[in-house]
Amino acid sequence: MTGGLACLVPAVIDSRYDFVRQALDGSLFAGSAGLSWWHWSGVLAAVVVVKCWATSATVGSGGAGGLLGPSLFLGGATGALVGAVLEALFPGLVPEELRRALIPAGMGGVLAATMRVPLAAVVMVAEMTGGYRLIVPLMLVCASAYVIGRRWGLNREQVPTAAQSPVHAADAVIRILEASRVRDFLEPDWPYELAPDTSLAEIAKMIQPGAQPIFAVVEGGRLRGVVTLPGLERSALDRHVAQTVLAVDIMTEDVPTLAPEDDLYHALEIFRRGNLYVLPVVSDADAGRWLGMLTRARVFHAVAKQIEASRRAIFEEYQGLLAMDQEARFDHLLSAVSPAGDAPIQRLLVPLDALGKSIRHCGFRTRFGVQVVAVEFADGRVQMPPDLDRPLQESDRLLTLRDDSGDARAART
Repeated sequence: MTGGLACLVPAVIDSRYDFVRQALDGSLFAGSAGLSWWHWSGVLAAVVVVKCWATSATVGSGGAGGLLGPSLFLGGATGALVGAVLEALFPGLVPEELRRALIPAGMGGVLAATMRVPLAAVVMVAEMTGGYRLIVPLMLVCASAYVIGRRWGLNREQVPTAAQSPVHAADAVIRILEASRVRDFLEPDWPYELAPDTSLAEIAKMIQPGAQPIFAVVEGGRLRGVVTLPGLERSALDRHVAQTVLAVDIMTEDVPTLAPEDDLYHALEIFRRGNLYVLPVVSDADAGRWLGMLTRARVFHAVAKQIEASRRAIFEEYQGLLAMDQEARFDHLLSAVSPAGDAPIQRLLVPLDALGKSIRHCGFRTRFGVQVVAVEFADGRVQMPPDLDRPLQESDRLLTLRDDSGDARAART
């Protein structure tokens, strides 16, 4: 379909913007001086419409073709079309310089509306056309086009705001990782430290049942390498050599290391690339002196602690979000009581005749056929299991589990 359209209007497959460039410098119209501006308006309108069809056919069918180039071409052709129509309607009223200026203005406007990038459109069009004197008009055009066309766009994946972008979804966690340094979370007293002449039998004695340790081979305060459990297993096949094989014989020398000034985000990237759980930390300023080990679990707990602190600070600052936190806590309780979601669970207010009485004395099971499994207080705290002797307050909410036993059914009846 694209090829057929190109046979009708060859300008639609112009990949070097020759058509737009010729319209910009006036050579496109100078070659046919006998043609009227109404004729050129029809030609430019045909180019715009057919270019839209060709782009839709190419991109819509899954073919290799972008949207940036066609957007710029369509904008330039549309700007030239507006200039031709104005000249046809009002001959001599629109100067040639203004008609030419409409072309980069059209390029910027269409690009800003279709791609939702007003600032990038201003800079890109000014650089491509050399129209630096049009910066202010381009700003007005691109801003207006962006506001008018912000509900639409050529990229379905493009979200309205940066807050909804998946690229920014982990910004808070990344900031925590980038602000944290390895030196604050390493373990200097690593329990699995070896001398190079430690025998395989001695190493085996240090391994606790079920553990998979990483041994650091250190000599003179410098890291020589590491010994992993797979390396031990390969060397321990022959028990007769267990006394003769040394740590220096089975260690891995070429291991990735961290510096104490590295941030945790950089450390996590090394963990991910090597599928590692432990990384040695060495001092670059002190000729590679071994400082300790950083574990992936330590990084996780550090981030979790920071996130929990941020969470508490958010709820202290914004009291209106406490309701969301309370709902999340109850959902967590519901999933804990009934992971499959099929348990007869209800969330109830305290009955009027139960106010001031304890759960034990109210007899919820015999009177209402339910069993109270948790109580939410007015300040958002959730008590599970509940205190059976605490007097119930009007502000309390009860998480109850319906009792389907025979006695409970009889009580409800």
